[in-house]
Amino acid sequence: MHGPRPGGRAVLSIADNGVGIDPADMKNIFDPFFTTKLATQGNGLGLSICYAIVKRTGGEIRISSLPGGGTNVEVKLRVHEHSHR
Repeated sequence: MHGPRPGGRAVLSIADNGVGIDPADMKNIFDPFFTTKLATQGNGLGLSICYAIVKRTGGEIRISSLPGGGTNVEVKLRVHEHSHR
């Protein structure tokens, strides 16, 4: 079993085949409180919080989407070595 390479990254890719994201909304999807849902269905903080956590840890998050064609999310996280105690 091999350990992580220094400076390596772990990648998580998620895709769906849902309705997609309207191109006009793409520029706002990481903004706090941005939502296209009704007030009773969400507060628009989910992607904003995810973005902040990923960026704060030195990672990247990218989202691509086609209306009617689903959405793809890719999260790249830095791999950290931990010394065993």
